[in-house]
Amino acid sequence: MNSASQLSIWLQKRNEEKCHRQLLVISGNRDWVSKNLSPIFQLANEETLWVGSPQLNIKDINIKDYRSRLGQEHNYLILDCFEGFRANAAMALSGTIKAGGLMIILCPDFEEWKTFADPENINRISYGLKQITVENLFYDYLSSAFLNDPSVAILTEELFHSPICISKDEHIINQLLEQESVVQLICKHAHGRANRPLLLTADRGRGKSSALGLAAAKLMQKAPITIWVSAPLIGNTEQIFKHAKKSLPRNIEHNKSSIKLDTSTLIFKPVDQLLLADELPNVIFVDEAAAIPIHILTKLLKKFPRLIFSSTSHGYEGSGRGFEIKFTQQLKKLKPNYKRVHLRQPIRWYNEDSLESFWFNTMFYDYKAKTHKPNDNKDFYFRKLSKSELLKNNETLEQIFQLLLNAHYQTSPDDLQRLLDSPDQTCFVLMTADNIIGVVQVIEEGGENLAPIKNEIASGNRRVKGHLVSQQLTAQYNTPELSTIKQWRISRIAIDTKYQRRGLGQALLTYLEQYAVKRDIGFLSAAFGANSEIINFWNKAHFDFVHLGQKPEMSSGEYNCICMKTLKSLSTNLTPKLTLEFSDELRFNLNKTLKSLPTDIALALILSLPTKKQTYNEGKLDQFLTGNRQLSTCLRDVYLTVSSNLHYESIIGTTEALFLTAMIFQSKTYEQLADEFNLTGKKQIELMLRQSIKKLL
Repeated sequence: MNSASQLSIWLQKRNEEKCHRQLLVISGNRDWVSKNLSPIFQLANEETLWVGSPQLNIKDINIKDYRSRLGQEHNYLILDCFEGFRANAAMALSGTIKAGGLMIILCPDFEEWKTFADPENINRISYGLKQITVENLFYDYLSSAFLNDPSVAILTEELFHSPICISKDEHIINQLLEQESVVQLICKHAHGRANRPLLLTADRGRGKSSALGLAAAKLMQKAPITIWVSAPLIGNTEQIFKHAKKSLPRNIEHNKSSIKLDTSTLIFKPVDQLLLADELPNVIFVDEAAAIPIHILTKLLKKFPRLIFSSTSHGYEGSGRGFEIKFTQQLKKLKPNYKRVHLRQPIRWYNEDSLESFWFNTMFYDYKAKTHKPNDNKDFYFRKLSKSELLKNNETLEQIFQLLLNAHYQTSPDDLQRLLDSPDQTCFVLMTADNIIGVVQVIEEGGENLAPIKNEIASGNRRVKGHLVSQQLTAQYNTPELSTIKQWRISRIAIDTKYQRRGLGQALLTYLEQYAVKRDIGFLSAAFGANSEIINFWNKAHFDFVHLGQKPEMSSGEYNCICMKTLKSLSTNLTPKLTLEFSDELRFNLNKTLKSLPTDIALALILSLPTKKQTYNEGKLDQFLTGNRQLSTCLRDVYLTVSSNLHYESIIGTTEALFLTAMIFQSKTYEQLADEFNLTGKKQIELMLRQSIKKLL
């Protein structure tokens, strides 16, 4: 019996049973795979999606457009890996397949896949490395996962492993009961006591976004209400608006970002607009909260009295676990009366689903932390891990990826693929016994690969793939030679939560620095979304700050920040030149383009700047301090006094340091100062200023 006939019989048997969703892998050379797809094409209908090159009579998308299908439903999804593979896309699209459906992966022969010229490699490899033959170790790892999972059906020229995963679930008459109770809870919190936020979590397919939409519709029909909904991207809220519209009368006014019913409104607001908003809606829904930085969520908690946070526990494009650990700590601290509920019942598929289990296991999203007590003997050691070591030891790979998932909200399945495949990425670990308790990832940038185009980059006329910091600083400071220096950008650093606050992150950086010097790396750098805690970490490690974005990113509400550290292997005065220029630029812009920069971030950056001794009129300043001169006539002297004491936090304390930062450097209005520091008005503000200046003299 030929392969196509075997496949056809298997598909027919599945259709006769109540089956779990499954993964079918068809592996071989492209011609052979194409010849055996006829049984699949016979099943294709309007709910079939082909991911790859266009196909006749089948709905198709390019893999880069996979986000456009999230929230949709499919019976069959065919992922053509001959056209390229993205881990994020595969895992995310698996969540669109309905109960009984199939995810079908078409790929080269397993042995040949790792050397296959994947078209998507261009998106994973930095400029100058594309001519290198890249060995796709991730495909070795993925192939082993296919072969080791008994639920995965595999068709090759040699064999057809054909399991049929039958669901043992009885028909769930009340499968929406759990969701309905959540809808009622959302409605209750929208009208309940202030400052008692609700945290709603669920894995994909549990109907959390639709629950928000159903609750919005109920609230809008019950009484006049203004509901704001926010998320990292407006596309994340599609299901909320879809289910709200379905449950509302036809006489609504609507578009993709708002619904109006009489005097009730449901409207999308980007995260950055929430932070700047002066008005207060009745309630705010924050969906996909795990993909929003923790400190931004914390600011929302402090600003708005009624918030409902919703997040995916296992984010396909960003970790839910870093959110789980860190944000719940903030909730307990700031809003101890918060309520939490977790949706467990799948709505789109059956319990104990085979497809979900495969991807969770393969991408380490079902990891159970090893139970070990923190080692107080400090017998720690450091290691650089090769990609082949990571591939050979699943436990090592698992521990590293878990640290990254827990520490960084943006860690995604794509990062696992890059960890194994990207030739410019290196991984260093901190260990105790057989446990990995710290990890730092670096990406090599700059050097001879950019030398031929250094002038184009410096002039802003050329931007190539990768080399993020190297290109940013070269263009910003119009310094061509900067791009020719080989550097390591620290893309991730994480320490096990049980070992934090013990200086181990700094120790890991010291080891990395020593290792880099021996390999003639010119400097280390890091690019990150600015918050005071992270700025203080890099400042403590003696990194110099050289870039701050002039406005927050639309998606995260964060200001981009870059710091660097010149290594002993590089003899240059380049870093002092950059830090001096950055210092002048920051001082100049703090009361202009950076006036809305959070005060704690402004203070953290100011404390990192080199101090300049400034000359001021001591007589005028004394007159102000004794109440005999108006502030407006000696404001420059006050500014120069503070500028001469940039370590003023250690002298006057954090609260007064934040006050001086806001008033002197950011030139905030009396009204803003009174609101931020709980002061009554001009008289009290100037009294606090006099007291703070006296402590500095």
